[in-house]
Amino acid sequence: MIDLKVCERGPDGYLQLSEGRGVRFIDTDEGLETFFSCQVGVLCLCALDAEWPPVFSNDGTRRRRGHTQAATLAQLALVDESRAHHFVVIDLMKISPAFVKQHIIQAIFECSDVVKVGYSLWQDVKAVVVSTTSSSTEGGHHHQNHQEELNGLREMSKGTSWVDLQRYHGEFINPRGSALGLTDLTSVLLGCPLNKALQCSAWGDRPLRQDQLEYAALDAACLLDAFGKTVDRVLKGKGEAPLNPMDAAKGLERALNAKYEERASRNRSQNGRGQGKKKKKKKKQGRARGEVESHEGDDLDRADEVAVLLQEGCEEIKSMISGWFVKREEPPKFICDEMLGGLAKQLRSCGLDCELAVRPTSNCDYVREMVETAEREDRILLTSSVRLYQRRLTEQVVLVRTRGRREQLQQILAAFAVSVPDSNLFTRCILCNGRFERCTEEAKLESIAPAIRRKHEAFFECVRCKKVYWEGKKYETAFQGLKGSLEKLTLGAGKDAR
Repeated sequence: MIDLKVCERGPDGYLQLSEGRGVRFIDTDEGLETFFSCQVGVLCLCALDAEWPPVFSNDGTRRRRGHTQAATLAQLALVDESRAHHFVVIDLMKISPAFVKQHIIQAIFECSDVVKVGYSLWQDVKAVVVSTTSSSTEGGHHHQNHQEELNGLREMSKGTSWVDLQRYHGEFINPRGSALGLTDLTSVLLGCPLNKALQCSAWGDRPLRQDQLEYAALDAACLLDAFGKTVDRVLKGKGEAPLNPMDAAKGLERALNAKYEERASRNRSQNGRGQGKKKKKKKKQGRARGEVESHEGDDLDRADEVAVLLQEGCEEIKSMISGWFVKREEPPKFICDEMLGGLAKQLRSCGLDCELAVRPTSNCDYVREMVETAEREDRILLTSSVRLYQRRLTEQVVLVRTRGRREQLQQILAAFAVSVPDSNLFTRCILCNGRFERCTEEAKLESIAPAIRRKHEAFFECVRCKKVYWEGKKYETAFQGLKGSLEKLTLGAGKDAR
């Protein structure tokens, strides 16, 4: 089997590099050229992690990036064909883009003979690619279009030489665990967690401290051990004993596809059994000529059982969701699936941070990116899909079964005991979830009609989509309407609780 032991438990109970494992820091083109040309043999395995500066809101909390942010560090844990290990931290702020493309993107990412391992691997790959731009940057974000290059790599990432351990974490390693994340993966597989105290370091500042370099290198190094343990756990019961990383990656891919096919077959079987059963009929009052509405009783019964988890005013929901055991001072953040777009707008109107997942061409990518966003940004995933809820890809997921937007809003506010002060109403853009800031720049107001500019003194700009708003003649009506609705929702929840 693949036996990679490069980490051990430290005196503080957290994971650390094994004694004698050195970390190389490279911040020059010559150093990178020398390292890959003279000191590393033919690569067969690369564990990748990347760091970039965290983006904070005005209130000091981390917020979602509008664009993929450029990585400032790339950490590689490399294994060559002689089984030698190399741990290197590369300063992407100092290395020329051409050298990064040659030695990392082309020699590793685009090479089908090198197995790439990561956790949320594609996110780190994108950040490294964006760092190679030669265009100007603003606030750490690169605005040059990398779509063509990223699309090519995205297609390559579907091959067997790309191993994202997050895919196997929820399916094989800890399907009922408290949370999906790299520290949980190391806790389960390696026996101790990662210390994430330096996760939000100022990764764009130089010089870097020694503890930052050690933290960065460890994130990549632990992926090697996690890869070996994942191979052992997933393939051991199948009688497979791969002798090299590529055979191991192929075995993992076969096991995952078999898992997906098994689930699909089970779902088809369940649907087939339900089709032959007698349907319950529910009479609709007031329908013309005695029309009735019929439903498949079994499916509704199963859905109703799961929906019990989110009843109006339910206080137990906080104990069911990871991270809500202790009362927080800040309100929760959410991400809604595409079927809950109306609820997302309602939550944004209340000033709550709520992202909306947009389905790309691949359904698998849609679910994966939605779960990754929820985990990465500490969001509660709200879904109307019973199947997605039952997969339990993350513990921070809530099934929303009511149909009306206001009823859905009432359930969420009651379940998480969220109070909405008047000062929070209409403080976010309902189109993109960006916050509003006072707009005083003359250039940004030129597109607004002179009559409107003379009539209104205050204009507000969405920090994300850059749309400019003002309090028009319907603003007060909308404000009072939402305020009154929230008061009614609060009263309704109180009656239900009694």
